[in-house]
Amino acid sequence: PRPVRGLDSKQVKLVSCSYYHTVVATESHEVFSFGRNDFGQLGHGNRSDQNVPKRVEGLTNVTDIAAGSSHSLAVEEGGAVYTWGYNAEGQLGLGDHGDGTNRLEPTEVPGVDGAVAVAAGSYHSFALSRDGMVMACGMNGHGQLGLGDTDNRDTFTVVAGLRGVVDIDAGDDHTIAVTCEGEVWTWGKGRATGQGGDDDDAQRLVPTKVTGGGIEEAMVVQVAAGDNHSMALTAAGELYAWGTGGDGQLGHGDKENLAVPRVVDGIEGAVTGMSGGGNHSLVITAEGRVLAFG
Repeated sequence: PRPVRGLDSKQVKLVSCSYYHTVVATESHEVFSFGRNDFGQLGHGNRSDQNVPKRVEGLTNVTDIAAGSSHSLAVEEGGAVYTWGYNAEGQLGLGDHGDGTNRLEPTEVPGVDGAVAVAAGSYHSFALSRDGMVMACGMNGHGQLGLGDTDNRDTFTVVAGLRGVVDIDAGDDHTIAVTCEGEVWTWGKGRATGQGGDDDDAQRLVPTKVTGGGIEEAMVVQVAAGDNHSMALTAAGELYAWGTGGDGQLGHGDKENLAVPRVVDGIEGAVTGMSGGGNHSLVITAEGRVLAFG
């Protein structure tokens, strides 16, 4: 690893990556982006790729960011949500699905305020409000929006039955969230939802509580999603992982798929953070070590 040019003088606070582009938020609440830009997902007003970080103009006081496959989201301190990039599935939440209009620079989402966080799957998006409600838009062919059907949405729509959510993340076709009570809920496609059974094509159209492997007794505080796997971090620093494991991305020492959460053994010290990539995972420990598997 080596430092990314263009961010040397910046204190980086948040980083979100997709397969093709990266979005960075700094301690001074600025946003930078770099990588592929064929749909305007970098937010620079053009479709030119960017090899070094460049500031995204028009955003101030940003508190959270998210990068989908070819779209991006940001939340400003006052609770407004901005989106940009690919919009063919309505994932920008701008109410114009079907007109083929991508956005080359950040555009404020109408009808959404009071947001504190955002999350992005490949082609779907979420906004989390300060009162713990979840709003969803975008592709929904496998129920990944949690709205009880498989219809796409081009505006952010409240996910019924979910309250008190404190963290949310989205994979390729599934979504995972945790509430203030430490309960884990998932919905969408596949064994990464952790609902038992080993059918990768199973669909859950509404949020369903995750049980098994002892996770229902744990106090989960953070969740993360890879393309087809899920992770949950407990207040005690234990890491659970489940879903597709063909590349070792679950960290269980094998390449087996797992439809029920299982604690990841062999990590020295408490886990303090984690992130899921397409087919790999990253973990941070209390000692400041970074572990990678997959």
